[in-house]
Amino acid sequence: MLYKRREKIKKINEKVGAIFSKLPMSPDAWSVFSVVIAVACAYTIYKQYFAVALIFFAVSAFSDVIDGAVARWRKRATKRGAYLDTIADRYVEFIVLFAIYLVSDSVFFLSAREWIVLVIFGSIMTTYAKAAGAEKGVEICGGIMGRAERLAFIFMIILSLWIFPEYSVYLIALMAVLVNISPVQRIMMGLKDAKSVN
Repeated sequence: MLYKRREKIKKINEKVGAIFSKLPMSPDAWSVFSVVIAVACAYTIYKQYFAVALIFFAVSAFSDVIDGAVARWRKRATKRGAYLDTIADRYVEFIVLFAIYLVSDSVFFLSAREWIVLVIFGSIMTTYAKAAGAEKGVEICGGIMGRAERLAFIFMIILSLWIFPEYSVYLIALMAVLVNISPVQRIMMGLKDAKSVN
């Protein structure tokens, strides 16, 4: 949903690019860095150092903003970089969600772990629906739970594990429902656009 505010986000990205392009790190290095920090986040979640995990997660998520912003500011945006960024994004989400899976044991209709599996499936399908559309020449954007919304939800889940662990399952369940609506929305967009193309 945040994609609708892309003009405002674009201005923020330009400022981020201007600041962080001064550091001696390539855009690709920032993408890899986000995955490394996600591993640190996962470890601290597993050890239940949730306050530290929140910091690591915030750094990892922000690194994902930096890589593209720096690439555009330096005029070094490439298909290779965009591809690496997308792959890094999937690793970050899975690594952190898997750590949450390991420490969650509450129940709300389903166990928290079963809800996490549904979250992971929905995240994969949201991305795949877009990729499959691009492969067929159909551009698909949007949906109720894009990348930014998923990161915000994961942040809130880690926060709830720290402060109100008994309630975290409700956030996980809500994310599972919403994140599985997104691919359905994208699939419907894709079917509609594909029909108009034919």
